[in-house]
Amino acid sequence: MITADVTLDSNGILHEVKTSGHSGYSHKGSDIVCAGVSAFTQSGYILLKRLLGENVTLTRDTHSDKENVLAYRIEHYPDEMQQVLQGVTLYLITGLNEIQRQYNENIRVNIK
Repeated sequence: MITADVTLDSNGILHEVKTSGHSGYSHKGSDIVCAGVSAFTQSGYILLKRLLGENVTLTRDTHSDKENVLAYRIEHYPDEMQQVLQGVTLYLITGLNEIQRQYNENIRVNIK
């Protein structure tokens, strides 16, 4: 099962995201649940990195047969970016929650 932990700050903006595990829906390389989670989380990281540069830190990126982890966090952001970052946060949470709705046996999303 994939676990997706999303931590929000006091403004409801993404502070940290960590995904880990394998969904077990299908074989490695053809698993649509893993592909969907990867697409949302990696796109979120790339977008945040473009918006915030050094203020976004990749804390873990491991892809192996035994471990599959992607984790990143926003260290700091300017006040004028709040609305944009709320949109990125909503995009990520909506996508992960929709995957969980459709594949409840394969992913668990925790919003903190």
